[in-house]
Amino acid sequence: MSRIFKDRLSTGVTPVADAFIDNYMAAANGEYVKVYLYLSKYIQAGKTDISVSELADKMDSTERDIIRALQHWEKKGLICITVDNEDNLISIDMYNPDDVYESIKK
Repeated sequence: MSRIFKDRLSTGVTPVADAFIDNYMAAANGEYVKVYLYLSKYIQAGKTDISVSELADKMDSTERDIIRALQHWEKKGLICITVDNEDNLISIDMYNPDDVYESIKK
């Protein structure tokens, strides 16, 4: 048996919830999925200082496209975006897709 998945730190693996794959990913725009996955990786690594412009650079996209993706996931209930009075991003909270999906089913 391979040791590829021994632990997250030694392999650089970012876990993705099955509920995200089964209930959200297939119906979403591929660019939105890329933003969600990168954001998930970033947050799971304990990083907290990402900007829309940095995401746009990483995704080779426009800031407007990143904002559109973030708004999509917020509408789905998977993230919560906080902005200031000038619409500058202050924070992004990510929620467990399993919990979000279960709350919708009820």
